[in-house]
Amino acid sequence: MKRINVYQPNDPEYASVCSFAQRIYTDKLSINISHFPDLLFTIREDSRIVGCMGLNTSLTFDLFLNDKRVQSARAAYEPWVNIGEQSVFAIENFSMGVPLLISVVAEYARIIGIHKIIYAAIGVSRRTIERLGFTVAEYGLVDMNALCSSDRGNYERWYETHSPLLCVLDTANTMCISENILFQFSNRARLDGKLAQHIHLGRAHLSERAVA
Repeated sequence: MKRINVYQPNDPEYASVCSFAQRIYTDKLSINISHFPDLLFTIREDSRIVGCMGLNTSLTFDLFLNDKRVQSARAAYEPWVNIGEQSVFAIENFSMGVPLLISVVAEYARIIGIHKIIYAAIGVSRRTIERLGFTVAEYGLVDMNALCSSDRGNYERWYETHSPLLCVLDTANTMCISENILFQFSNRARLDGKLAQHIHLGRAHLSERAVA
């Protein structure tokens, strides 16, 4: 049984997840991860990490901050709309980790009050998100000119290999999607630890607010 949990920088497990992600990024894309995210969602099998995905609770990456399309989108949103950012994404020999991580991260974001998630979609994540039924706006290829010259060199192989698209995901319908995915894989993976508790309590709190 694989277990999905979430870690912050002050958690002892956080460093090992960062090391896992850096190894995957180095081996596959020659990327040096310069900034790790606020939250790292991790799938483990026993003590072995098989996948992770990061979430920043605000926009931090120059690739998004300096993109005029992102700036225009933000200006069009209501002032109360909170925007997060999907960050590090690494999977090793565990294909079902892609829909699991995407749906769990999106649902967690909704629970903590994030309405939109900005991210750079490569082929596998783009197809998975479309198949899962998320509401997504696509803005074309990411703009590498938004990065400084050193970062452009760092991400050049990623860009040339995957042609990533700038996307914005709406978290409004994530509860149904995440429940369906977790049920589909319930005999192979489940939420664990503080992630399970946080999502359970968060859903209950949001339901109480909706009734009130």
